[in-house]
Amino acid sequence: MAHFYGEVQGNRGGASRCGTKNGLEVRGAGWNIGATVSLWYDKNEKQDKLRIVVDSGNSYGTKYRKNIIELGENDLADQKILSKLAEALRQ
Repeated sequence: MAHFYGEVQGNRGGASRCGTKNGLEVRGAGWNIGATVSLWYDKNEKQDKLRIVVDSGNSYGTKYRKNIIELGENDLADQKILSKLAEALRQ
């Protein structure tokens, strides 16, 4: 049974994929910028987690990568998401 659900929309329509607790990873990229969103269940912390990584896109491979933010569902419940995102963007 799916624990995570991903969707994409492009010029040929939409598609969706399901992921188990092992995770789901979604990537979108242009020539000079790209991003990957990863979702997984952390057994130790007993919560869903999310990571956003930006990179240099397809023309440079993934030479430049920056982990923008990693959050757990407890961060959302505690409304820490905005302060964590602001802190990550300042780095």
